[in-house]
Amino acid sequence: MNAPGTVRRRARALWIAAATAVAQLVAAGVLAAQLPATLPEPVVLDIASASINAHGSPGRVLLQDEHAVQVLDPASQRVTASVDTGAPPLRHGVAVRGGTDEALVLSGNAVVRIDLAAGAVAGSTPLGFAVEFDSYAEVLGLDARGSLLVDTGEWVEAVSLDDGDKEFVAYQDGVVSSSGRLWQPADGGPSLHSTGVVLSPDEERFYVFTDEPSVIVVDTRTEDSETLPGRRPIASAVALPTADGSHVVTIGGPDSTQVLVRRLDGTDVAAVQAGAPIRDMDITPDGSTVYATTGDRLLLVDVRAYT
Repeated sequence: MNAPGTVRRRARALWIAAATAVAQLVAAGVLAAQLPATLPEPVVLDIASASINAHGSPGRVLLQDEHAVQVLDPASQRVTASVDTGAPPLRHGVAVRGGTDEALVLSGNAVVRIDLAAGAVAGSTPLGFAVEFDSYAEVLGLDARGSLLVDTGEWVEAVSLDDGDKEFVAYQDGVVSSSGRLWQPADGGPSLHSTGVVLSPDEERFYVFTDEPSVIVVDTRTEDSETLPGRRPIASAVALPTADGSHVVTIGGPDSTQVLVRRLDGTDVAAVQAGAPIRDMDITPDGSTVYATTGDRLLLVDVRAYT
């Protein structure tokens, strides 16, 4: 099992080491014939955001930036609402209550409820504790009880929407399904060093990327798993499986400026330049489109060829 709070740090260190090694080989001409193909040119929108939730609310993309959560209509590619949360929301801080139009963000010293249909704040729950989350902290989602699960960067805590109090849930990074289950890589055993964990867009598969390198694929219905050998570790701040699970989309390239499609063994197969370092990415529920933000621009990347 990983030491608490080490997964993202290990992923970042591995990615930097791998990117440096690949850049040296490319410069030497060793990998000239193995460079990835080019993805279709992305649609670029002049919309600022720090993080993206493109899967939680059907027909909407939720963007966070500064003090607001913006609602983007994918069809018109326009922002239909901008909701001021009253304080800077936690990065990666939007969760959506399944089957409803309610989103929740951890903002300032409160959990803020947003009515997505109305495009307005519906209420808030003051936190019963001082916020002491590090820069890796993120809201994972809602558990089966309706509490907000937050990865603090050290462990996972459940924040009650009734009284704002928190309780320790588990060590280790994880992801939360729409049913409220927390999936974690701990079942891989004490020797497992994971570099990332993620659910497939349809939530039928849970992926654990390791530094061996290998990928553990868990069937979320049966909980059967298989380990796929890899050629290179998949270590990225974001790793998004495509719809059929044959590829994963990551942040790559020099200075994190590429949307990069890779096979599960770590082989690069396609890429497109973002023009600036990518801050966050998410993929639509059908696995066809990746949304990536550089901070001041939003990119829509078609990855249907790899699903």
